[in-house]
Amino acid sequence: MVNSKEHSRHHDIEWIEIDQPLLLRLFSDTLKKMDERSEGTYHFGMFRFCKLSEEPSLVSFSPFSNDHLQTRVHPEQEFVRNSDYHIFIVPKWDRLLHLHHTSLPAMSSDFGLFRDFPEPVFIMDTQGTILDANEIFALRFFRSAIEIRGTNVYDLLSTVQKQPAVSAYRKAKAEEVLRTGRHLFFDDEKDKKHWRHFIHPVRNTEGVITRLLVIVHDITIAKQEEYQSRKDNIVFKALLDAIPGSVAILDAQGRLSGFNQHAIEVFGKSESELYGCDPFEILHPEDRDSIVRKFLNTLIFGSEESAEARVFKGGNPDDIRWFILHARKTEIDGQPFVVTVNIDIDKRKQMENSLIESKRWLKLAMQSAQAGIWDRNLRTGENIWSDEFWTLSGFDKTSAPASSFDLWTSLIHPDDRERVLRMANIDEIENSQNLSIEYRICRPDGSIRWMLSQGGPVHDSHGKVERLVGTTMDITERKMMEEELKKTHTRLDFTLEKCHLGWWEFNPQNNTTNRTLEHDRIFGYETLLPEWHYHLFLDHLVADDRERVRQHCSLAKEKNEDFSFECRIRRNDGLVRWIWVAGGFWYDLQNKSHLMSGIVQDITERKRQEEEQERLQVKLQQAQKMEVVGQLAGGIAHDFNNALMAILGNADLLSGKVHASFPFLEHINDIRKSALRSANMTRHLLAFASKQIITPRVCSIDEEIENLLPMIKGLIGNHIRFSWQPESGRACVLVDPSQLDQILINLCINARDAISSNGFITLQTNTITVEADDCSAGHPCQTAGNYVRISVCDNGSGIDAVTLPHIFEPFFTTKEVGKGTGLGLSTVYGILKQNKGYLDCITNPGFGTSFIVYLPACHEVSCEKKPEPVEELTRTKTKETILLVEDEPNILSILQGLLENQGFSILSALNSFTAMELAARHQGKIDLLITDIVLPEINGIVLSEQLLALRPDLKTLFMSGYAQETFGQANHLHKEVNFIQKPFSIRIFLDMVSRILHHDNGR
Repeated sequence: MVNSKEHSRHHDIEWIEIDQPLLLRLFSDTLKKMDERSEGTYHFGMFRFCKLSEEPSLVSFSPFSNDHLQTRVHPEQEFVRNSDYHIFIVPKWDRLLHLHHTSLPAMSSDFGLFRDFPEPVFIMDTQGTILDANEIFALRFFRSAIEIRGTNVYDLLSTVQKQPAVSAYRKAKAEEVLRTGRHLFFDDEKDKKHWRHFIHPVRNTEGVITRLLVIVHDITIAKQEEYQSRKDNIVFKALLDAIPGSVAILDAQGRLSGFNQHAIEVFGKSESELYGCDPFEILHPEDRDSIVRKFLNTLIFGSEESAEARVFKGGNPDDIRWFILHARKTEIDGQPFVVTVNIDIDKRKQMENSLIESKRWLKLAMQSAQAGIWDRNLRTGENIWSDEFWTLSGFDKTSAPASSFDLWTSLIHPDDRERVLRMANIDEIENSQNLSIEYRICRPDGSIRWMLSQGGPVHDSHGKVERLVGTTMDITERKMMEEELKKTHTRLDFTLEKCHLGWWEFNPQNNTTNRTLEHDRIFGYETLLPEWHYHLFLDHLVADDRERVRQHCSLAKEKNEDFSFECRIRRNDGLVRWIWVAGGFWYDLQNKSHLMSGIVQDITERKRQEEEQERLQVKLQQAQKMEVVGQLAGGIAHDFNNALMAILGNADLLSGKVHASFPFLEHINDIRKSALRSANMTRHLLAFASKQIITPRVCSIDEEIENLLPMIKGLIGNHIRFSWQPESGRACVLVDPSQLDQILINLCINARDAISSNGFITLQTNTITVEADDCSAGHPCQTAGNYVRISVCDNGSGIDAVTLPHIFEPFFTTKEVGKGTGLGLSTVYGILKQNKGYLDCITNPGFGTSFIVYLPACHEVSCEKKPEPVEELTRTKTKETILLVEDEPNILSILQGLLENQGFSILSALNSFTAMELAARHQGKIDLLITDIVLPEINGIVLSEQLLALRPDLKTLFMSGYAQETFGQANHLHKEVNFIQKPFSIRIFLDMVSRILHHDNGR
């Protein structure tokens, strides 16, 4: 209360500002006395109170709303009016709450209003000297009111009560009032009682603060009530927040009076903004009227109402959600309220495609959204269960036993009971500050359901857990899904393990990983390590790969891109293995990567296969290159041999027609020798290209080599020590002996040329069995079987790594110009390819080389040599007819002339069709067919077969400078066909013709 300054100056007195709490306190005591005396009017100091109702209530003073109640001084002016009392100010100014500027005794007389105040009151100057006090205040210092006047309150606190800290604190508060000029109060506690100290400034007529009025109010009961209210609010809020949905409590005017956390999220407002607001404003306009009607029905008639409505969540018209609203009437302090529980069913509504589906999903959502509320008092043992909790438990509430902890325990599945009771132990709850348990219950009907109980403790004033409140929900469907997911994970882990794939997941935020067992096994651990991190992975990497992998991972993390790489690791057991790592990033709702996951696989075997495939690819490329060169060589040999045949034939004709003293005979012989040398070179080319026609036979490898030893020793010279080591056990091979001679001579000459001075050459034979596993492991023999091995070893210069890949290429040589044709090793390569053999080279530059020949061993026929009959090559006088077929006119003319000079009747043709026509028109016998194999249109072999069909007695002599391997018949020529290789001499040609015609073995 503030008296006007105008009035104060008129009476020349000091005036006091008294705030609302003090007035309420004064009026409260006055009204109590009025209730006791039952009087209509009561005077107290400057106030007169008039009783207007029979049952006054202190609550009637709630209309005070101003911080400082002000009034003008006027006789009988009404000060405050409410439903219970009228308070009037009476003109007794001599007893007002004003203090005159008088001596201390005078001040004491003006302290009258507070003299009988039921709580400690005193007034002091600005230095803390007590000017006056009531007896209750003086007793706090064990003195009377008279004795305490003139003492300093701060000294009393420091000396009498020995509380210097309290004295300093209160002095600081008093100085704050003097400095700011505002009222203040502070609380303290002593002897289990709570006190509130009010400090009011007292001003003189100039408005200067000269005194401080201090009133000490006992607020112990209020504190206890406040604590109990706060505790009740906590329980109430916990219960509201435990409800699975938004809860709103509406008063009779339809305004919000209470809500839970879910409701705050739905309304999108702060807690202070929600109190008193209109809850219907967030409803869709089309649903608002019907919901308001249902609210009124609940409020007026007490009926429970449920309805579905669209809600603007957070007040946002663009975010419309479907809710189901349940309303029930209740009373709080005698006032009607409506409690609504609202469940978000928006997702369910979106999934409804038809009316039937809509009803089914609505029922399902209602059932799945139900949650039972429970409240357990740990001190009294009382248990409170909601109706939904009874439903979840499977009991009929009307006939079931009373709710209790033991009843709940009896529902728990026996396998889960011990675990659940341990988690529900009060000590565990105090440590964890919350409760969340999943468990099974056995309903009375025998069904088993999964439940989730969640709740929290409510503490008393000493911090001890007094009660537990929470909810229980049926999570059977979720557990079934989890179990199925667990099975899926188990199957996935099994599949990954069987595929030898390790799964990993890495969290860059805390540097932690999750892995499967197969992941750690790849790194050499039989069990999961307690800890795995990125740096441990880097430690396993081979040093040469570490930096590359680190950069790869850093770049992938920087760009948030999927990644994969191959690298080598050193396992825990020391083995070096190849692994393949692939992974990617997981993104959160803000599209930020927060996890990396991927797989790792041991690819050592694959890398070995790739290396082997690469090695085989090199071999294939080399073989293809050799094949191309061979085809080129074969093509050249065909034309070259035909040219040599013409040269050699004409040379033989000339030398046969001139006398021995002919001056140019020597030149003709030189021409003949040069043609023969060229023919020999061509045979080498054909041997390399595997195109020459051979006549293999079964022979003992050791015997054939022994027959060749004198020639070999003569070729290598006396300065080289030669060693022959036959260890094959007289093993046999199927080979043309002349080709075997070519192989050995070429290898021995090659070894000789590699030795610069004295040295040695070792020729050795033995047998070997090659298994399929050996072939897979890279053995030179690519086909399993028994082989005869011929080794030619020297201690020469060896072959360097650059030269080695080219040694079998024709015309490739490292020898000086004029000392080698480059056809030796290529010829050996071609012969072995033609005879299904293999060749390997082991070399060490500076220490020598070993060439190892593998020829398939032969056990089908005997190796014994059969002496060839010596044949008398004499001519008869019979005139035989010969069909001569040659596509080269020069060669055809030479051969026709030679044969006609010998008395033969010749039918000549340049191609197969002409030959067929001649044979068809000729009426007489044709004794011999002489044909080139390579002919236009139809080759000589096919021509021979067609003529044999017409003339079964026809004998055949094949000739060729090049026999393509595509002619399958060439593989059998050595058994039943006569063949002469171009170029040939006239004498050899005529001798072969004579032998075929005069012996029955010619075909």
